[in-house]
Amino acid sequence: MPVSDALSPALKDDARLLFDVVREAGELGLSLAARKELKHWTKPDGSHVTEGDLAINALLEERLRQARPGYGWLSEETPDAPERLSREKLWIIDPID
Repeated sequence: MPVSDALSPALKDDARLLFDVVREAGELGLSLAARKELKHWTKPDGSHVTEGDLAINALLEERLRQARPGYGWLSEETPDAPERLSREKLWIIDPID
């Protein structure tokens, strides 16, 4: 993936990491979509979540947090943790959307 020369080396590394992890998440999503039925639930706020959402969220969280343990994390499918507010950088995730 071409990354702009205008980005700092750290941002270029993050962009490459994100590209690779999102590609892996996409492959997981395609494999899950090939199944006939996915389990699904209604969340307390009335929105829906599928096992695909949760599986992709888990993959993204594992890969991104392992690679950048100092970054905060905010995801639609993960309970919010206030310590993210003290982080200089954070991942903001909506797994399927």
